[in-house]
Amino acid sequence: MIIIQGSIGNEFIHTVLIGLGILSILIAIPFVLVQHDVKRLLAYSSVEHMGIITIGFGIGSHLAVYAALLHIINHAIAKSALFYLAGVITQEYKTKRIKEIQGIARVMPIVATLFVIGVLAITGTPPLNIFTSKFLLAMSIFSSSLWYLGGFILLLLAGVFAGVMNYCVKMTFGNAPEGIGRFRISPSALTAIGFSICLIIAGGLYLPAAMSQILTQAAEIVIGG
Repeated sequence: MIIIQGSIGNEFIHTVLIGLGILSILIAIPFVLVQHDVKRLLAYSSVEHMGIITIGFGIGSHLAVYAALLHIINHAIAKSALFYLAGVITQEYKTKRIKEIQGIARVMPIVATLFVIGVLAITGTPPLNIFTSKFLLAMSIFSSSLWYLGGFILLLLAGVFAGVMNYCVKMTFGNAPEGIGRFRISPSALTAIGFSICLIIAGGLYLPAAMSQILTQAAEIVIGG
């Protein structure tokens, strides 16, 4: 992006990135809504988030690039925690099929609680970390007077939110399949996952000044300032 901007200006690369970002979200939505595999559900959620990040770079303002860089960090923390949890869940249920994973709250109440927090984070629910970067990105879009683009993206994100939360509710609550008993997660795994969840919560409430300064300087480099 820096090289192309320096060669032919901003307009071309910004248009391409916004288009690719919207395309990524559009591609992710149907796969999220009709998904049967929990790990693929998380993977297509990542496609959506890559689209969000790409749109941020495509907007190209300092705030948009700052939000995109922050979103990279927030998504990495939240999605890694969810994949940890998906590994624990699929190991106990011995399947990755969403329809066969029911009643996590009854089988693994602690894991279910962490899983719900992780899903709420990845869908951009306040006050968790991804909400912060999504909110800043929305601010950057509307402050650039791109009203139709902002409204369209928010509509797409609402569709992803509905799809992911629908699966989360079905997996977490309800009756567990026969033969699945109470499961205790190992202390080491719980510590690793719990640490990531703490970062998710803390990241939505507080951004260290040092990290904000790094992101500010990185954004200035990207936009050529």
